[in-house]
Amino acid sequence: MFRSRADSDALSFAGHDRLTYGALRETSLRHARALRDLGLGRGDRLGLAARFSGGTPEGRAVR
Repeated sequence: MFRSRADSDALSFAGHDRLTYGALRETSLRHARALRDLGLGRGDRLGLAARFSGGTPEGRAVR
């Protein structure tokens, strides 16, 4: 079912930028791999501190 929606919009930002389900999946998997490479695993807790500067999120993850 997911593949049939890969080109559909998952998120839209102020009606301008959009993110499809396929792009959201790829981005999520890329971030998950990066966290795993940093040593995080199933059951670990992760905090995220972020702020928006000029409409762009800036942040830092802490373990």
